Amino acid sequence: MDTPNKADTCATCGFALDAADDGDERTPCPQCGSTARSYSISCTGQLHIRGGHALKLFRQGKRPWVLHEKSEPAFQRSHNANAQREMVVDRENDRYRETVTLDETGEVVHHCEEPLSKHRGHGNKNNKP
Repeated sequence: MDTPNKADTCATCGFALDAADDGDERTPCPQCGSTARSYSISCTGQLHIRGGHALKLFRQGKRPWVLHEKSEPAFQRSHNANAQREMVVDRENDRYRETVTLDETGEVVHHCEEPLSKHRGHGNKNNKP
């Protein structure tokens, strides 16, 4: 966040006053003589919004799903940085693909692409090799 900007002005005429004049007895405004003051402060900053999507494809009248795809924001603990995680599980074509890319540098920190039938022991503690 940037440094806040503070402005002190005469409440009657809007003349810019010295910010150091904060005592109990105010000095009258040199333009109109009023002791009424108006104070304002403003701050600026940036907001970064991250988003993603997820979908599951089902064949009509069949369960379970045949394709699961998602792209989502993630936090990469090993690099202490925000990342984007993309995953595709394709049961029809026996494919699994996962890629984790750091947001700031675009560096791929994890990539896995293999047949789904060979993808074991990831994410589900009930899976036993």
